[in-house]
Amino acid sequence: MSDRFLEAVDLYKYFTVRKGFPFRQASVIKAVDGVSLTVAKGEVLALVGESGSGKTTVARMVLGLLKPDRGRIMLEGVDVTSELGSRKYRSIVQGLFQNPASSLNPFMRNQELIAEPAVYLKGLDWSEAKERALKIAGDLGLDPDLLHRHPVEISGGEAQRVALARALTVEPKLLVLDEPTSALDVVVQAQIIKLLLDVKKRFNLSYLLITHDMGVARALADRVAVMYRGIVLEQAPADELFTNPLHPYTKLLIELVLEPDKPIEEKVINAYGDESSERSAAGCRFASRCPYRADVCTEREPELLPVGESHSVRCWLYGKS
Repeated sequence: MSDRFLEAVDLYKYFTVRKGFPFRQASVIKAVDGVSLTVAKGEVLALVGESGSGKTTVARMVLGLLKPDRGRIMLEGVDVTSELGSRKYRSIVQGLFQNPASSLNPFMRNQELIAEPAVYLKGLDWSEAKERALKIAGDLGLDPDLLHRHPVEISGGEAQRVALARALTVEPKLLVLDEPTSALDVVVQAQIIKLLLDVKKRFNLSYLLITHDMGVARALADRVAVMYRGIVLEQAPADELFTNPLHPYTKLLIELVLEPDKPIEEKVINAYGDESSERSAAGCRFASRCPYRADVCTEREPELLPVGESHSVRCWLYGKS
């Protein structure tokens, strides 16, 4: 029996953007352009890349918040694409987001917020759900006094713990972590990373981690997939990717971890330049910024090919031209 829990197979999601007056000019954004990935039971897969890479769109499709244009999502070998967003699916796959304050009802007390999903997704009555909320909050180190407050009355780190407890009350098997530490200071980030590792082990969870921060990916992930302009450029076990990155873009992201105060987009532009408006539609999507660009890079897009037992890369430096 396969140990794969989640399989996303050849996912596509395009958006049409209209501009001009009266919105006659239309352009298509290929947010996700044929992405496949797997997350094994008990594994953490990190999707990393700068803003616009498509990683958050993948997360929203896995969460059932967006319907794929094409492709399938499977849980334990069963195609669940038609069930995305259903109560059953949402009790199995839950999310933890960048800014917990935006996902927590400011008019509810924290204990009610934690209990609410168990009422609506698991069918518990409120008294049972509140008891479960109290236990899980204790497991996560939340002060019982905080449960009687509102989200606006607690810190960002405490709000993230409330959001995590809220997700855990329905006993999910997969958590999608969308930039779970980026809104927190460095000390609280470290605390949340440690908590997430403890929770994964204690509750036997799998994680799909969405992050632009290679440091967070290294701390949490078992495997890493690097996304750029809607596709995966490289995928490998975390230790191997950080010690032996192959794609020029992956190498850049790892090097730029040493400049934590600059936005990732600014780092990439400073290092490799802005994206060229003359980028060939047929070529590699990174070609206009790549210092190793050859003629073939602007003529044909490389495939994602294996270069080892569990390492794959999309680059003509390692593929047949």
